[in-house]
Amino acid sequence: MISGNSKNNSSDQLIVSSFNNHKNPKIRIMKKQKYYRFVALLSAVVIFQIAFASIAKAQETKAKAELSVAGIELGNREKAKAFLSQGYSPRVSEDGRPAYYFYNEWGSQVMKLTAASFDDPYFITEIQVFAVGESYQQKHYQADKIKYFETENNIFIGFKQSAMYFIAAAKNVGSRNIIGPKDVIQIVGEPGERIKKDEKHEVINYNLSDVKLPDENTDAAYQASYEFYKKNLSKFTIKIILDENQKEKLKISSLKSVSDAPSETRKN
Repeated sequence: MISGNSKNNSSDQLIVSSFNNHKNPKIRIMKKQKYYRFVALLSAVVIFQIAFASIAKAQETKAKAELSVAGIELGNREKAKAFLSQGYSPRVSEDGRPAYYFYNEWGSQVMKLTAASFDDPYFITEIQVFAVGESYQQKHYQADKIKYFETENNIFIGFKQSAMYFIAAAKNVGSRNIIGPKDVIQIVGEPGERIKKDEKHEVINYNLSDVKLPDENTDAAYQASYEFYKKNLSKFTIKIILDENQKEKLKISSLKSVSDAPSETRKN
């Protein structure tokens, strides 16, 4: 049995030991060194995580060019020829260049393809897609096998019904069934310009330089515009812009396509 005196002695010894440790400068220094090492290590980890997150975010938001719609690619004659050489004839656009117009299967969207010139009718420099209603009565060709005029990164106008939508009854569950401003930025990257015209209308613009053309040994400037109504994509345009030197360079390669110009057998 432990007596009261022995308990007091043990307590006194602990107090003295604790007091001696506190007074010992070597012990205090060691504790400080451990603390500083821990803080330095923790700081390094935090800095690394911040740097890694910044790099990842920069990679994710870096803008990229969208070059194709419905399999037709800007600056790619072969793909345009495969689509247009079925007897489709162009109209003359406002700037004097050839332009082809197509409805989708349901007649709810229009795709406009603009070529470089009538001498080079398969070199597409601009693709525009926009939604239309019943009041739009222009005569165009109909791409009756295409439900959506969709880019290579799956940007489209309208609403896609999916199995997951029927199950969850929520927007963009499983896969995107509607495209809004956040979706475009997530897919294409941080825009060069974002304009809110009013509460219902918004435009996102991209400008890139030195975009490599698919089948040409040259680069081109690139512009893209995405227009939204009530946060739903209603129109988008992608195009390449050539300077005079690039146009001169392309004339040589365009000579081979002159004999393949679209026939006038079909009118739109």
